Amino acid sequence: MGVDSHLKGTIATLKGVKSTLHIYSLQASHSDSQIVFKEAFDITNRITEDLENRLQALKLEEPQYQEQ
Repeated sequence: MGVDSHLKGTIATLKGVKSTLHIYSLQASHSDSQIVFKEAFDITNRITEDLENRLQALKLEEPQYQEQ
């Protein structure tokens, strides 16, 4: 499995984590819990965006990772 496949898998997993954190933040009854889940969502979102940008850069820099 290539680097791009691992990166795509990680991004997909993080998107699932983001969805779960969003649901938890909506369902939390305590405001402190809502804040913690929202902050975790925001951090996960930034990481996901960074990895998506890295995947795009990888495709530009490495011809073997360009989609056919």
